[in-house]
Amino acid sequence: MNLSQEAKNLIAMTALVGAIALALNDVALDGDDRNLLSWSLGLFVVSIFFWLWMRRDALAEQRDEAVKAAEESASRAEELARRAQEKSQMERQPSQATTTVDTLEADDLTKIYGIGKIFREILYDAGIKTFDQLSDSSREGLIGLIVAAGKVPPPGLETWPQQAVYASKGDWEGLRAYVDAS
Repeated sequence: MNLSQEAKNLIAMTALVGAIALALNDVALDGDDRNLLSWSLGLFVVSIFFWLWMRRDALAEQRDEAVKAAEESASRAEELARRAQEKSQMERQPSQATTTVDTLEADDLTKIYGIGKIFREILYDAGIKTFDQLSDSSREGLIGLIVAAGKVPPPGLETWPQQAVYASKGDWEGLRAYVDAS
């Protein structure tokens, strides 16, 4: 049976309230009417059953969300691996013109606070080679790249795009002031 969460909550609460009402009636009534006691116990057991049923469904939803997130992360990691493989294939067969153009166009991303040689190479492998490209990157995208490369995102990563805006303009004093204020 496929009931909505609201319907399950309603059934469980109704059973619980009914059990409490019957138990109070049993206490208030004179005599040995054990029939009401068995009804109240039965309703209480039913309410516990529905509560367990709702909990199981909630855990299943959490599991499904975790599986979806893992699949998305795997997809991003596969994309990064594909890019890295393409880059390594291109490096095996470099042309002189391509190497010169890439060298001239690539910015030194290590001028951004928090980016060292390792993170620079990860960004270069992902196709982020200029300050302008870095300034257009999202925090989540940068974290995804770094995690997919097997590294831990550094503190201050969320400031990289704004730092790249200053660097792309050549505003090194503005960059330093931004980093000092962050």
